[in-house]
Amino acid sequence: MTVTGWQRLAVAVVALFIAVLVLWRVRPRQESTTTGATAVSAAEREAVRRFWDLYRSGTGHRIAGRTQQAVDDYVAALALNERHEDALYYLGNMYLTLGQFVDAERTWKRLVEVNPMSARAHSRLGDLHLCLEEGAPFDLSAAQADFERALQIYKEETGPVLRLGQIALLRGDLAGARAHFDAVVGSNFRSVEAYFLQGFIAWHEGDQGKASTLLARAAQYARPVESESGVAGEGDTKAGASPMVVQQARCRLFQPHVEDLGQLEESDIPAQLDRRYRRVRGLLGQVRRKLSA
Repeated sequence: MTVTGWQRLAVAVVALFIAVLVLWRVRPRQESTTTGATAVSAAEREAVRRFWDLYRSGTGHRIAGRTQQAVDDYVAALALNERHEDALYYLGNMYLTLGQFVDAERTWKRLVEVNPMSARAHSRLGDLHLCLEEGAPFDLSAAQADFERALQIYKEETGPVLRLGQIALLRGDLAGARAHFDAVVGSNFRSVEAYFLQGFIAWHEGDQGKASTLLARAAQYARPVESESGVAGEGDTKAGASPMVVQQARCRLFQPHVEDLGQLEESDIPAQLDRRYRRVRGLLGQVRRKLSA
């Protein structure tokens, strides 16, 4: 074998040695990477399972009225998936129920960050900004912007239209309020608050007959109906779908004025008319004093 041949053989042997060395080093690393990926996948699966366990537990507590337990579970679930929209929405509702207004606002604003097209988040923020309870972030302009945005996103929902009518009423814009309430009952003929506040406008303008008729209609639709009837309820959509926003007893500005209307009979209306609408007038005065303070 010539010198050149020996040189070529030596080069080939060295190359083979280097190749074997590289393979020896790479193989354990590949096995380690595969093992790590398997471990990560298992950890991710466990996190997903744990999230759903916590979310379902929170939902069970929420439905049963165990509000603080629901908060605890939703917070723990969100620690595993901070962008879950339903968990954020219901956690905000639970905070509101507990009167933790700052936490409710923060949670719904986070939902808007996650999904700027969440009509229900904008509506809940609107309810919060329209709340007169001590410690609530009352802001009429913010509430109007919230409800306008919710309506822009989801035009089938009548709740924001009702609230915009209430805001107009609070500002003394009777024509604007009437237009909004007319739009509500045009889409949802069982809207108790819309009829009731239409009646207030008529009463304020001195039309006792019309006010009595509208109050009687509000009382009629405030009475319970069979769920099988398929009649639209407060907050339902025009098409009859489920409402986008879960109704809350707290921070409903006019709720105390309508919650017992279903107990009224037709014969009660004349005696109730002035008493009930004077209370509404008192509420409007309270809000206007708050706005001018």
